[in-house]
Amino acid sequence: MNKITIYTNETCPYCKQIKEELTKNNIEFENVLTGDQPANWQAIVELTGMPTVPTLNFNGNYLVPGRDFGNASNLVNLIQNYKESNFTVQEITREGLSSIAECICELTDAEGLDAHKRAVTIRLEAEIDNSSTISTES
Repeated sequence: MNKITIYTNETCPYCKQIKEELTKNNIEFENVLTGDQPANWQAIVELTGMPTVPTLNFNGNYLVPGRDFGNASNLVNLIQNYKESNFTVQEITREGLSSIAECICELTDAEGLDAHKRAVTIRLEAEIDNSSTISTES
């Protein structure tokens, strides 16, 4: 089974419910209290655009309640039925992202997908900030 890290806080009853359901289904996880790793948690919030616990890192993907799973049994089902994708990964270039960023932002505005828009905006800003180190070939 893939490594699972669950970000929680001590006063969250939903976090307790999720952890109990994972344990009941013999799904191992590492519990991280957000207050113990505030810088790490802030980076996750900036990435997901959602300061919501419990947030899980499963196989390198962040899963947020309400966005990625509706309840504890949905989450367990997602984890137990996970399959590796056959899709290949391609490198995102500054030029490629720039060429589609406006369209993505318009679509995310229309669909109310603020976290997705923010992820593209952050990535594009980071690429522009690093543009002096990115060489482009003509």
